Formats: sequence, C-alpha cells, structure tokens
Amino acid sequence: MSRQRRRIGEALLTESDETVLSLLRSLVRLGDCEAIPYVERLAAGEGRAAGSEVVQAASDALPELREAARLHEAEQTLLRPAMPAESEMLLRPAVAGPKSSAGTLVRPVEGEEQVSHGEGTGSTLRTRT
Repeated sequence: MSRQRRRIGEALLTESDETVLSLLRSLVRLGDCEAIPYVERLAAGEGRAAGSEVVQAASDALPELREAARLHEAEQTLLRPAMPAESEMLLRPAVAGPKSSAGTLVRPVEGEEQVSHGEGTGSTLRTRT
C-alpha cells in the first residue's frame, strides 16, 4: 500500500468530522475500493470522528465502494468462449499465392509486345505505350 493511501486511511480515523465526511464523499466519487477496510472501521464506530453522522456516512459509503470493487474486479476478468473451439488451432496460416517468376512480372514496354503470364497458363497480355 502506498504512503498516500495509508495517510488517507489514517486521516479517516484521526481527523475532524468535517474532514472525514469530505474524504468519504471523495472516496465514493472516485470509487476507491482500497479504502474499504478504513471505511468499515469508521462504520463500526472506530476513530476520532466516530459521531453518528460519520458512522452513518461510512455505512452509506460501504455499499457503493463494494460495488466499485466488484466492477473493478469484473474489468480485470479475462473472458473465455462459452463453447470449446472445434479445432485446437485458433489461427489459420495465410495461404500463399501462386509462385511467380521474374518473367511474369508486368513491365512497361515500348510499342506493342506480347507478354506471357506464366508458364502453362495460356494467357498473354498485349501492351501498348
């Protein structure tokens, strides 16, 4: 736990009612779930500012902080598919296209020329520039 977090926890238990109420409002607004142990102590009547208003505010803050903790935990959960995949392989390799040779590349030519598109394909391309 960081030094700042410990200081906030100590302030909840040692500061005046007004300061503690302000801290509680801020913790709830921020959804600071790491403050739950301190807020639980306040709700149990511990601390310097253990007046009824502080105890009530701490009791009211606990459900909201617990909900923030639940949501934070849910955000950290990795999702898995509901049904197993048909195959163990999740990624498929890319299928390579037909191999081409230097002779099948299209190049600019002067005049009209017959260019072959690969051996055995039977197709040709006539170009004119």
